[in-house]
Amino acid sequence: MKLLISKTLLVLCVFTLAGCSSFTKEKCEAIDWKTMGYEVGERGSNLNSRFTETVSACQKHGIKPNEEAYAEGVSEGRKQYCTQSGAYTAGQSGWANTGICTNTAEFSKFYKKGKREYLLERISLKESQLKDARVDALASQSQFVAGGGGVGMGFSHNIVSEKKKRIYEIEDEIRKLDRELMMLGPVE
Repeated sequence: MKLLISKTLLVLCVFTLAGCSSFTKEKCEAIDWKTMGYEVGERGSNLNSRFTETVSACQKHGIKPNEEAYAEGVSEGRKQYCTQSGAYTAGQSGWANTGICTNTAEFSKFYKKGKREYLLERISLKESQLKDARVDALASQSQFVAGGGGVGMGFSHNIVSEKKKRIYEIEDEIRKLDRELMMLGPVE
């Protein structure tokens, strides 16, 4: 477990560094391509934009990726992704079900459980944001009305309109999450 955490931290560091314009030759030489591949495979994928950015940055220094180590890491990561706990984690994290696992019925069962939890948490968060936005909009509207709502109050009116617009946006986000939850179907 400690090894997995260490590898995860290393990959996070590598990903952070990959976004920097000062990606040095030494940093490129220190990359653990297998670990990077594992992290990508663990998400049910082959590669991601960070990998592409890292390769591009390192090639500027004449450093080529160890594609064999990367592919081995992806393969090992996929094995984790296709387990019950991997499926649940993928769903709970909001990751896509990429359909790469051969145990599709078992994977789907645990993925749906995690995805349901993810969606319910997102809906709860959005409902909390909606409540706060409504309180904020009501306070702004009260200030607008208390100020007479007349000439010179255009700025306040715009603020009230923007806050109402944000309420509609959050409501729309909740509707989308609700639809996604319904499309998920029953969870065993």
